Amino acid sequence: MILELSKVECDALVSLLTKTISELKEEIHRTAKFEFKENLKSEKMLMENLLTKLMNVSMVGGKII
Repeated sequence: MILELSKVECDALVSLLTKTISELKEEIHRTAKFEFKENLKSEKMLMENLLTKLMNVSMVGGKII
């Protein structure tokens, strides 16, 4: 899959993911139920992977494949 984003769009996604990851960290810390905590950790990992890909692509000005 190829996704083309403008610099502004990429920056907005990076900002959104960064904020959401930070909020998830707090939620994980406050959550007592094991299953829910594990789901939050999985979501956080997925978002961190997406953020890494976006940041790598934005630095070289390429396309997300």
